[in-house]
Amino acid sequence: AADGSLRDGLSLLDQAIAFGNGEVRLETVTQMLGTVAQQPVDDILLALARNDAAALLQKIADITELTPDFADILQQILRVLHRVTLTQTIPGFVDNDFDSDSIAELADKLLPEDVQLFYQIALIGQRDLDLAPDPRSGFEMVMLRMLTFKPNPGAAQTKAPQAIVDRAKKLEVK
Repeated sequence: AADGSLRDGLSLLDQAIAFGNGEVRLETVTQMLGTVAQQPVDDILLALARNDAAALLQKIADITELTPDFADILQQILRVLHRVTLTQTIPGFVDNDFDSDSIAELADKLLPEDVQLFYQIALIGQRDLDLAPDPRSGFEMVMLRMLTFKPNPGAAQTKAPQAIVDRAKKLEVK
């Protein structure tokens, strides 16, 4: 959270000591900073992979009780999606900074084109998050956008609108 600043790090440590009544524990520091653990982020992405809007919104509601920084959650989602892409692209890729089982599960359940689309939507959503009426609704819209615009591999290729087809038939030279 100090973003590389020693002075900010020491200030945050002082705040954590005060917030934790003399003890520095992960749970209290996480609560103090409004950060969210990795598991809820993985759960959000698994709900997306399952195309489960109800589970997705429930997980967001659960996270909201922790007073999170939704921009930070989007950052975490972007980092996970990057690792998923690396795992899908490079066989045997291992990253010790993340739960390898979770990354492998997401890499198995998500199509590569879904991962790329989700990454792009999260990038744009990150930029637009401050424009939302409130952080939660902005974050929900980003997640619902991922769910809504998810490619459907079973769908037929896009067809030309009928009016264009009819006009092309009239223009045919016989």
